[in-house]
Amino acid sequence: MKKNIYKFLFIGLALCWMGIIFYFSHQTGDSSSKMSGKITDHIIQCFVPNYENLSTIEQNKIFTNTSYIIRKLAHYSEYAVLGALLFLAVSRFTDRQSIQLGVSSVLGILYALSDEFHQSFVGGRSPMLKDVLIDSFGLLTMLFFICSIINFRKRKKKR
Repeated sequence: MKKNIYKFLFIGLALCWMGIIFYFSHQTGDSSSKMSGKITDHIIQCFVPNYENLSTIEQNKIFTNTSYIIRKLAHYSEYAVLGALLFLAVSRFTDRQSIQLGVSSVLGILYALSDEFHQSFVGGRSPMLKDVLIDSFGLLTMLFFICSIINFRKRKKKR
């Protein structure tokens, strides 16, 4: 009974996270830019001393470079979280790590592809293969990290 609860919990969490990704992807280009612009501005204010005293040209240069990095880190991070949630969901159905890793990878990468396809229907947005690659890299990095921890624990337990 308890195992079924965890199955539904982790499947539900993965689906909710996919919904959050969908929500962000469904924002128009202007809305997305405004939101990431606010986040970028806040981060810059925290890490660049006297940013507000710099010239407009210097501020724009810092903002442009930082904004790009933050947007790509957001892609990476949201799919890293998805990778963990998919792995937890799939691991409730099988103990075989290769299946857990394979199914989680395929589901996550297919979702990244569908997410970019979805953006082709949203105003001011367009699908980008680069984003699929960044999404996939975030997902696969998290899956590699999880599997490394599991294997480390197994080896430690055998000693």
